[in-house]
Amino acid sequence: MSFPTMGGHLHTIVYSVPEAERGLRDRLQYISRSLGFRQLRPGILIGFADRSTQLLARLPEIPGPGWSEAGVLTPDSIAAARRMTARAFELDAAFAQLLLWRSA
Repeated sequence: MSFPTMGGHLHTIVYSVPEAERGLRDRLQYISRSLGFRQLRPGILIGFADRSTQLLARLPEIPGPGWSEAGVLTPDSIAAARRMTARAFELDAAFAQLLLWRSA
């Protein structure tokens, strides 16, 4: 297994999709997850590789007042990057599962 490199920043998709467009929001989240993005918090997805072009190509235009933007997020420190990625990629839960599996 190889781990992605960070390069000092995380690729982001920031979005706001109204509740009336829940299906579109769910589709955005599903496709982004398949492309390697994970949700840092509602409306903010992070990933190690820029796959925003592929994501936006697979979605219809988000009707107003909804929107989405691709960009980069540069954490202030490695510790901040670790906290963000641990939260978004649910690493604590994954490590706990590995410990349970190992002790079984």
